[in-house]
Amino acid sequence: MFKGKSCGVKSLQDFFLGTNPFGVGGVTVADKIAPKLASTDPIQTVDADGNGKIDHIRIEFTEAIDNNYLSATTFSVAGYTVTAAATDTDGAVATATAKGDGTNSKYVLLTVAEKTTPDTDATPNVQRVGTVKDVNGNEFTGLTAATASVDKAAPVLLSAVGANGSDEVTLTFSEPVYGGTASALADLATSDFTFTAGATVATIDSIVSTTKQGVTSLVIKMSAALATEDLDADLHY
Repeated sequence: MFKGKSCGVKSLQDFFLGTNPFGVGGVTVADKIAPKLASTDPIQTVDADGNGKIDHIRIEFTEAIDNNYLSATTFSVAGYTVTAAATDTDGAVATATAKGDGTNSKYVLLTVAEKTTPDTDATPNVQRVGTVKDVNGNEFTGLTAATASVDKAAPVLLSAVGANGSDEVTLTFSEPVYGGTASALADLATSDFTFTAGATVATIDSIVSTTKQGVTSLVIKMSAALATEDLDADLHY
């Protein structure tokens, strides 16, 4: 039989039935990790009212940000005037002048003044110029250098202009548009558009323009000449 000195090792029963050295509630671990930008497209452009003009920049972080540190001067957006900055529950916004709801969240919305011309393809640089902290007081140290935003503002059909008695309509977009998919750009086709008839029963017959992709203006041909009432009809992209 081998014998040894007691080394203080306890049985499983002692572990399960013994006193918890950390107390009934355990130990609360303090958050000392600084927030970072989200890993995928953290800075995005927004055209909330769909008029072809950027009106917000949405920034996504890895954790909730303290809204108390945010103001119109916390971030700069190159070429735009920031009118407000606030956290927002889900980062969604419905109108051009809306502000974040102020609920501490991982989303920060920068409200910017719209430009006078369409700009949905712009990717303005964003830079932090003020203090940003998470809800536990950890300071965000990123965005000290100007960083390009990601284009998430969809192209908009700004106008569809025709003339009484003509079978052609000129479409104008807020940025260059293409057919196909994001990974395989192609020419625009008549199937990319729909027309709700007014007085004349007409369909989209063909595309007149020689260049059919990467364009901000496109001429389409209708199956019949349009009347005045048709010019108020709906054409969708």
